[in-house]
Amino acid sequence: MQGMQRKITQAVSYEALALVLVAPLMVWVFDSSLLHSGMLALLISLVAVTWNILFNAMFEAWETHQR
Repeated sequence: MQGMQRKITQAVSYEALALVLVAPLMVWVFDSSLLHSGMLALLISLVAVTWNILFNAMFEAWETHQR
């Protein structure tokens, strides 16, 4: 597995594992429902993945112009 497929698989796996670990922790710490904590964790995860994709694209574009 190479290129974009590898990046997508890695990002989705990482974020799925984070959701499974973070959502129950948020339920315990904030004494909230799993639905609310899961949705908040999912939103944070989506923001993180989006930022990561944008940053990597900008960095790779910059990198191609370097010696």
